[in-house]
Amino acid sequence: MSPYILILETSTEVCSVCVINNEQVLSTVESLESFQHTAKLTLQIEDALSKAQIVISDLSAVAISSGPGSYTGLRVGSSTAKGICFAQDIPLISLDSLKGLSYVSHDLDPNANNYIISMIDARRDEVYATVYDPNHHVLEPGKPIILDEQSFKRYRQHNAIWHLSGNGATKAKSLLNFRDIRISTEKTSASYFFQMAKNAYLREKFEDMAYFSPTYYKPPNITISNKPLI
Repeated sequence: MSPYILILETSTEVCSVCVINNEQVLSTVESLESFQHTAKLTLQIEDALSKAQIVISDLSAVAISSGPGSYTGLRVGSSTAKGICFAQDIPLISLDSLKGLSYVSHDLDPNANNYIISMIDARRDEVYATVYDPNHHVLEPGKPIILDEQSFKRYRQHNAIWHLSGNGATKAKSLLNFRDIRISTEKTSASYFFQMAKNAYLREKFEDMAYFSPTYYKPPNITISNKPLI
């Protein structure tokens, strides 16, 4: 029987859930309400399972977008995924959030140097970014990047095209000052991780749930309230 995998994407403001098998995405449920992960995620999981016409005990694994991204969103996704995996005694799969964005459809030019740049907003003029070739091979490992006219300098050839994906794309286009930038998508989706989740399951690339934690890149920005405690 073909395995059923639940995929959770909570690394940005979009909360997204999908169910896949080896052949296709069976259902996708997404909330466009910003940062409503705590309130929406479990309801979306129930909805996605119902639309795929399965129940939670039919799942073979849970895959999560493991970061970088929103600290709170990643924590909610990780905790929810672990809870399901423990309860159902199924494995946990972690998937790089930026690599997932590289799997969207890109307007590639066969006569140009095409660079796929996945980026997640990190506030102000900064993004978390990774550069890939069209076959999803890493050219520049993921890291926080300040956006300016010198960013991604080694990829500024005269015949280069930059294909931006993620919620940092629009901001980046206005700051990078490069002649040929194409935005492939501005949002994340659990459905982008279909191929990655399928391959990880077949290779049994599972996480140790006792030690797994999301990839944050930077510590959370925690502020102290000035309000009196009593």
